[in-house]
Amino acid sequence: MTLQNTEYAGRGYDDLAIVLIEPSDREDWISHDDIMADKDHPSTMRYLDNSLQLAFRGKRDFRNTIVLDTRPFRSHKIKKGEAEYKRKENNAAAYAALEDSLDILRPKIIVVCNCDHGSVEDGLPPYLCTSVERAGETELVQLPNKHQCIKVSSFHPMYIERTNPDQRTERIMREYLFDACLVVAARLLVGRTIFGSGIFNIRHAAIWGPIIVPGRSGPTLSYKCATEDDIASETLIKDLKKLGLLGNPGDPT
Repeated sequence: MTLQNTEYAGRGYDDLAIVLIEPSDREDWISHDDIMADKDHPSTMRYLDNSLQLAFRGKRDFRNTIVLDTRPFRSHKIKKGEAEYKRKENNAAAYAALEDSLDILRPKIIVVCNCDHGSVEDGLPPYLCTSVERAGETELVQLPNKHQCIKVSSFHPMYIERTNPDQRTERIMREYLFDACLVVAARLLVGRTIFGSGIFNIRHAAIWGPIIVPGRSGPTLSYKCATEDDIASETLIKDLKKLGLLGNPGDPT
């Protein structure tokens, strides 16, 4: 069943690839369709399916999107039964297989949902890892075959499920943030980007919750911690660089 699920998830439009971490233990014996249909258990695929349909207005979903694992065929149950040296060896082979897959696909956009930094220590290329703190950010990356594509940083959907029960607001904002990452990818595919502080505000609320804003009538909670006025102008950035207060004067970014 693992092979069948991997083949199922690896089919779709080749302009977009979503990179997760590893298959769940259930995927070793249950099909993706059955996992998605089981509403009594949280499902990574169901989160992806719902967010893809939202981001692409129903034109794309889990079934027509390429979804790859950082460690294909390497569920927690399988790794747990291996000696440490063998586990690292097999993980390295899995990382190489992922890069080979991306080399063949040559996608325009890669949405990276792997925040397992331990995988980088085991040999995973850093561009295939990210963090929640960077969710929604984009950068140009180069595959081993020299193909360039845009990486959209995201996070694993189970980060939402692991939210503490008393953090209802943060859970909702994390759902919004996961959706927003795929919206960024969808817009990039048609040559558009998202400007403004919206994603920054969603990300801040998703990680740390709302901020307290003092006022004459007492403090209030707000989910807006940045506005357009908080973004430095290009002129100010250039002046700060000339003064040596920000980065390298010769750095155009």
